[in-house]
Amino acid sequence: DVFESYKLSSPPGPYSFDNRYITEDVPMGLVLLASLGDKLNIAVPECHRLIEMCGGILKRDFYKEGRTLTSLGLGALSTEDLLSFVNDGIVPIKKLIA
Repeated sequence: DVFESYKLSSPPGPYSFDNRYITEDVPMGLVLLASLGDKLNIAVPECHRLIEMCGGILKRDFYKEGRTLTSLGLGALSTEDLLSFVNDGIVPIKKLIA
């Protein structure tokens, strides 16, 4: 009864993989998380698998169209400067330009 009640009161959908939960969250969230993990040498294999799986299903290259540290202008930062930016929001401007 509880599950049937929940099913009836929940909004419907999505009914396909081509929906904003995939087409927005994968390139803008998972690709950035994978980029950050790669930069910091933190294994994120599940992240990569989800990106590849969703890209394969939708025939899209989410790595190419997604948000990365490089696309945000942060790719050249050292690990120390990147962690400082993540923790404190501060990076010397000269390091971003270099």
